[in-house]
Amino acid sequence: MEVPPNDLPARIGETGESLDWGAQLDLVERALEEVEASLVRLDDGTYATCEVCSVRIDETVLEAAPTTSRCPDHS
Repeated sequence: MEVPPNDLPARIGETGESLDWGAQLDLVERALEEVEASLVRLDDGTYATCEVCSVRIDETVLEAAPTTSRCPDHS
């Protein structure tokens, strides 16, 4: 199973590999950027809409990866 790029806990803890502090900080900063971008999309009314094709992103996809900005066809 492929881990979504924005699934920080899975990327840090479930791989069996330990990441150095710099790598962990990079992941946390990226996650924060993704959350902030999601909030902008929520404010401007484009949240849950694919940034590539403008198709509505399914609710189950958003439940699994709430910061996603692309539908499964474009992720």
